[in-house]
Amino acid sequence: MDIKVVDELLANINIVDVIRHYIPLNKAGSNFKALCPFHEEKTPSFNVSEKKQIYKCFGCGVSGNAVSFVRDYEKLSFWEAVRKVASLTGFVLPEESKSQKRKSSKTDLLFQIYELTKKHFQENLVQYGDGVRRYLEDRGITAATQKEFEFGYALNSYNGLHNYLLKNFINREILGESGLFGSNERGIYDIFRDRLMIPIHTVTGRTVAFGGRKLDEDQPGGKYINSPTTAIYTKGNELYGLNVTKYNIGKKQDYVLVSEGYLDMLRLYEHGFTNSVASLGTALTSQQISLLGRYTQNVYIIYDGDTAGLKAGIKAAGEVVKAGLTSRIVALPAGEDPDSFLLKEGKEALQERIDDASGLCEFFKNEKRLGVSTREKVRYLTNLVQEMDSNVDRDLFLNEVAESFDVSVNSLLSELRLKKTQESGKIPVPKSEKYVEEKWVLKILMDEPELLERVLEEIDATYFLVAEYKQIFETLVKHAGEFQQVSTLQMAVEPETWAKMSEILMMTEPETDIEENLRDMKLRKFNLELKEMRLRLAQSELTEEMLQHYRELKKKIRQYSSRATGKLIYN
Repeated sequence: MDIKVVDELLANINIVDVIRHYIPLNKAGSNFKALCPFHEEKTPSFNVSEKKQIYKCFGCGVSGNAVSFVRDYEKLSFWEAVRKVASLTGFVLPEESKSQKRKSSKTDLLFQIYELTKKHFQENLVQYGDGVRRYLEDRGITAATQKEFEFGYALNSYNGLHNYLLKNFINREILGESGLFGSNERGIYDIFRDRLMIPIHTVTGRTVAFGGRKLDEDQPGGKYINSPTTAIYTKGNELYGLNVTKYNIGKKQDYVLVSEGYLDMLRLYEHGFTNSVASLGTALTSQQISLLGRYTQNVYIIYDGDTAGLKAGIKAAGEVVKAGLTSRIVALPAGEDPDSFLLKEGKEALQERIDDASGLCEFFKNEKRLGVSTREKVRYLTNLVQEMDSNVDRDLFLNEVAESFDVSVNSLLSELRLKKTQESGKIPVPKSEKYVEEKWVLKILMDEPELLERVLEEIDATYFLVAEYKQIFETLVKHAGEFQQVSTLQMAVEPETWAKMSEILMMTEPETDIEENLRDMKLRKFNLELKEMRLRLAQSELTEEMLQHYRELKKKIRQYSSRATGKLIYN
């Protein structure tokens, strides 16, 4: 099978019929609505368009076609989801190539290997883990927590796990891609040996990796050995503990405590903070923040109290703010982490610090230990605004910065405009809904792709002044004529691009036609070019060529300004 087969599948099925196999859908105007199956919500924000053959949740932002829905709902590989959709709808797929069968089966095998490995480690802990249990008892981790988080023990054996998996009929070839083994002149060996094994799960509970904690400080190797990236695991995509705590985060507390490491998270959990996760020792990523956004809008960062922890906490809070979520930072004393603080001071003391947690602006303003000047702090916070997608979020955050540091919003905006001008050498064009005509042109083109060829006679990508809209237009041009369904484009573009495309696809029909919107885009572009030309004329010697270009721009502007209807007739 290739992607053309998927396009054919999507063109011959009804997404409504597919999704109704999993959740109830209710008619709402021309669309269907439901409670989103990918995040907790009380008011339905999950929309399915029968006309566009896509779904979009306006709560958590998830979107896609019938195949991506089944893939994400059932946690299948892409080709498994294709086969499942075909099975549900009676669509007959052609025979798969051997390479595609191998790709699907490899993912399945890796999941199977990790489940077997977890079981093996758990059995080791029961049979041979007296020392591990004493270690955990000394650390104050209860048997109930060990069971809930599926702890295990890797024997001090050169290839015990390897042999165990072979006995369970796992192909020797796939073991090399699991990240569980190394090799040397003696052959294959187990990477994890004589260590407490902490499994890492996806949000749905599938085991995809391990963290191995050494039990003796004299033991060779680092304190932790962590699984590498594999076909089923990318460290920055998962959050430790979320599979256990997601319901408490979403339904009870409506906020999440994000720590850095396993034991910090477990210590929080043991003390009743069952709305905690850990970022697996990495900087908090946009993928992890997006995961959290399914369950809550309120993210509390609780990192170590040393300089490195402060810097990491401020950076993490900034990433949360850029994603449009609310961020607070829980301050810990120097030299303390959540684990040590709870052992010394207890739950109530930490709860007080959580209650007193500051937003990013206030925390950064009052933090003296980093030796950062007020000017540098304001500049750092103001720069975050440039990476925010929402106009409302940008305005709110600029107001927060202005209030915290007692500066005017206008001065912050001037700083941003100056920075953009210096970076681009051109008059900055801010993201704004005043460029809505670009969005309408894209909407019409995705609804009526047959218009693209005619539109290309009038404009090109340079007429789009909003970067994300320009990228979508270039995508439509690049893939023109390749697919029967616009929804198939999800498989050909980056997730961020598809998210914006799906949002535009789900918009109501524009009140203006494409001719009016094209006219407005041309007029705006010519006006901006005229402003740039005036700057050039003021800063350099006048040439006949420059003067001629200036006159042509003014003529075009008069021409398009005088068109009351701006109709571009397509015959």
